[in-house]
Amino acid sequence: MEALQLFEQDRTQDVISRAKRYMTAQGMRIPELAGKLNNPNKPGETMNRSTLHQILNNQYSSNTVDKYIDELERFLNEQAGETAGQLSFCLPAKPDFIATQDALAILGLCRDCQENSQIGVITGKSGYGKTHTLRQYAKKPKVIFIPCGVNTRARDILRIIENTLFLPKIYGTIQERVEHVAEFFRAHPGYLIVLDEADKIFGKNTTRPLDTMRDIYDAAVVEDASRVGVVITGELVLETQLKSLMERFANRAGLHYRLDGLTKEEVSEYLKDFQLSEDARNELVYRASNKQNGCFRLLDRTIRNIIRLLEQRNQTDIDLQTIRDASAMLMF
Repeated sequence: MEALQLFEQDRTQDVISRAKRYMTAQGMRIPELAGKLNNPNKPGETMNRSTLHQILNNQYSSNTVDKYIDELERFLNEQAGETAGQLSFCLPAKPDFIATQDALAILGLCRDCQENSQIGVITGKSGYGKTHTLRQYAKKPKVIFIPCGVNTRARDILRIIENTLFLPKIYGTIQERVEHVAEFFRAHPGYLIVLDEADKIFGKNTTRPLDTMRDIYDAAVVEDASRVGVVITGELVLETQLKSLMERFANRAGLHYRLDGLTKEEVSEYLKDFQLSEDARNELVYRASNKQNGCFRLLDRTIRNIIRLLEQRNQTDIDLQTIRDASAMLMF
């Protein structure tokens, strides 16, 4: 149920995407759109340009955004009806998030680790949607999302945690800072730390960043149970890295999920609103779901380029040539 609540945010993002496309097609700026949305009969519900700017830039308050999104959606629907011959309103919006079996498994694992203060591991090929799904979950309260890179060190991870929790800066040793963070988690249970692309932080001769995460988890124990959950993700090599280099971390992991990739049915659901020839649909389904190099990222980038081409060519039907042209715009 909690996972499904995340999908309700897609409507807001869909309306925002439609509004941006409408403004681009009309050569319109925010003050002009705000003027069209201004309702003199309902001054209390007027969307001024400041409010519209915040909504279009995802800086809105979740407590007040619904009524403005409803107003914006009604306006866009009215424009679509009045200008049905204009392509910008006939094209379906590209889904920003799809509830695949992988996505639901990731959200469920994160929820379990957060609620039960466990360590979880998520692995899968690049482009399968790990980061995209984790960022959706990271919109929930008490989630600390840490993107990792080859230069990420233990002090970087500690600094992100300290800044997210608004802890006062301390300049002690790594161990002193670990205890400082763990003290907060012991007093405020229910947090989840997500280390994304953790496979990148394994140095040639060091595992210190993950040793630091393990130390935080262990130091946050109260009555034989840690008070903070941890999820680490990475490509398939992360499994080998943990088993061979970080056995003390691996044996603490209570949950593990390996992504399986998109199914043909999931890709078909993603494409359901697009006007595709049968050959074009089969081609996109194969490109996204084959186990060699198919993935969500490739599908998402291809659809973005297809929409761009359709807008430029003033057409709505997608055929094989459109897909080839869209693919030619990709580097890989």
